[in-house]
Amino acid sequence: MRTPTDLMADIGEVLLDEDQIQSRILELGTQISTDYAGRRLTLVSVLKGSLPFMADLMRAITLPLRIDLMEVSSYGGATTESSGLVRILKDLSTTIEGEEVLICEDIIDTGLTLNYLIRYLGGKKPASLRICTLLDKPARRLVEIPGRLHGLYHPRPVRRRVWPGLQRAVPKPALRRRAQARGLHDPRMNSLRRPVSRARLMAALGALVILVGCVLRWWTVGGADGLPELGGNGFDGMGIVVFVVALATIAVVTLPYAANRPVNADRWPTFALLAVVGWLAFALRIVNLAALGAFSFKEVGDVLTNGPGLWATGIGLAMLARAAYDIHREPGAR
Repeated sequence: MRTPTDLMADIGEVLLDEDQIQSRILELGTQISTDYAGRRLTLVSVLKGSLPFMADLMRAITLPLRIDLMEVSSYGGATTESSGLVRILKDLSTTIEGEEVLICEDIIDTGLTLNYLIRYLGGKKPASLRICTLLDKPARRLVEIPGRLHGLYHPRPVRRRVWPGLQRAVPKPALRRRAQARGLHDPRMNSLRRPVSRARLMAALGALVILVGCVLRWWTVGGADGLPELGGNGFDGMGIVVFVVALATIAVVTLPYAANRPVNADRWPTFALLAVVGWLAFALRIVNLAALGAFSFKEVGDVLTNGPGLWATGIGLAMLARAAYDIHREPGAR
């Protein structure tokens, strides 16, 4: 039989007691109820730390509410230092377009993760987007967070978390990976763009292969028995559509990093649509060339040598289709 854990024994110091926290939450609830009077409000909690705060805040707000949950990953290993690289593990379950949205946070520290979320949720076109945080640590801020409601200032390093109604301490985690994390991704230099996934790299590489294939010859006829040699590449007929698909793929992959913010087009349906359009245009072009008699090969080797661009383009489109499938399977893609 397990011995019950004594939660109180692990507390070294109580920085904010329950009365202080609950009093400020009631004040925040009153202020929010006044600010959003006559409007329906959507509270968004970022799992899992802010959930207890949002639960108490909901009880203090006297308005019709809707809640939604997100889960992101930005901290690595055993460190509480945000790397600034954000990966969405769980997206919102319903649309927030035209809604009044209030993000509930337990603490704003460097502001890197929250800044990413503001840009990401702003792309979903809410009527308004604000932040309400229980604890605010402006001394460690690396990115300014506008439009926020803060509960209590916390100028000291976070050593323990004390939630309303439960004075439970979490021991300070080790920061031994901090130097390594900073060396790879310094938050002061980080642009809040997520790292390019393998699937997107494959999509970009496939697009480059398609571009090369469009430049090379797709078909060659003649050149023997006194007949002139004729040929063409991808810049003709439906081949032009395939070329445009490759350019669009590169644009979708690079645009979020050039714009330094999330882009709605950077989703798996976009890559899937590009792959489908590319394959349809490619197939129609092959049918058209076959009808014109462009595929008359005297030797087996002519299948490869007379149309290298056609083969390269097909390989590139296959890579694009596989990349779209892999992006669809990424966490948070659905």
